[in-house]
Amino acid sequence: MSRKRILTVFEHQRLRVDGASFRQCHLSALDRWNSRSERRLIEVGRNEVRFSHYVGVIQIGDLTIEVLPKIGRVDEPDHALNRWRVALLDMLEIVGIVRSSAIADAALLVAPRSLLDILFDEYLQRASDIVARGLARAYTSTDANLSALRGRIVLAQHVVQNHVHRERHYCRYDLYTVDTPLNRVLKAATEVVARSSVKPQTSSRAAELLLHFEHVGPCHVAVDHLDSFTLNRKTEHYEGALAIAKLILRGLLPSMDAGADSVVAILFNMNELYELYVLSVFKRMARTIPNLQVRGQRGKRFWEHKLIRPDIEIDYGNRKIIVDTKWKVPIDAMPTDADLKQMFAYNRVFGSGESYLLYPKTAVSPIPRSGTYSEGSGSCTMDYIELFDTENRIRRELNPELQRILATGLSQAYSGGLS
Repeated sequence: MSRKRILTVFEHQRLRVDGASFRQCHLSALDRWNSRSERRLIEVGRNEVRFSHYVGVIQIGDLTIEVLPKIGRVDEPDHALNRWRVALLDMLEIVGIVRSSAIADAALLVAPRSLLDILFDEYLQRASDIVARGLARAYTSTDANLSALRGRIVLAQHVVQNHVHRERHYCRYDLYTVDTPLNRVLKAATEVVARSSVKPQTSSRAAELLLHFEHVGPCHVAVDHLDSFTLNRKTEHYEGALAIAKLILRGLLPSMDAGADSVVAILFNMNELYELYVLSVFKRMARTIPNLQVRGQRGKRFWEHKLIRPDIEIDYGNRKIIVDTKWKVPIDAMPTDADLKQMFAYNRVFGSGESYLLYPKTAVSPIPRSGTYSEGSGSCTMDYIELFDTENRIRRELNPELQRILATGLSQAYSGGLS
């Protein structure tokens, strides 16, 4: 695929029909896909599409649209595209969606290879690893009209179907099989890759992988059922492949049709991805710091049955600190009233005396600032995270930021270094 078939935009940008690279047929296909989706991920107008806070990749036939994080628009234009393409992949690797091998060779990211290609290849590798270990089996209840008795007779159906053929038995029995809901999801995602990839090597690899799913039935997936799967000791190795399979199927549902203008999308909520990135790094750093505990979202009731959930809770000795990540650039270097009220509520409900709003740092970010709430409800501090290291890769340690949050004693306790 040539580079001219890949269009790159940022969050919240508009893409207008130009009759050449982005045509009316592409807009119509996006409109149909968006209308059928239970989530409105984009806004489609008469001659343009406006992207929201979802980032990732959308493929319409032979056209690929990459949607990169909006903070990249503040960067120098010559460096922004590739820098944030790599940054998105780095974040996905840090939170566990892709593996480091998928992005180890920086040259791959300069070649005409879209994010969708990388995610498809990553999915196929993870699914191949599962097949190599053997597809997980489970007992499933099966009804069948058999010539020999098996399990137990379903009397009502037996009478209806076998009143003439008394030599047969309508039975219900348990079958130990690979035809499980989990394997059906993987098969469905592999079928999408096989028919949607514009790379012949990827399509061929997916088709070969499908041979191992010969005894797995079709998957009739609803979006709201994709998160209902629970893994156990026998299926925990499915976790990585299942995560990407869900993304693939969510991007295609509810239409599973393949056509010249079919739409395949793998999109990530950038607000959630930024939160998971900060949480993952803080948790890893907490393992080396005595008396430090970092937790993700934990809800508490604040009115009737309504819950509030801060992004990150930090317990450090006898201190409780609330952290909320904000994927935006504050206007006039001030938090919004809604954000301040949110942190005020967190302090009161969770018994915290300190809360932090963590924004991504840009070239125009000011110094951190702090303010105190009235009535003994603690403080709220605005701070900024420097996302990139000296090699323009996403940082894997956030030592200075965590130092400022914990304020005292960290420099002696933490054994790592600054990214």
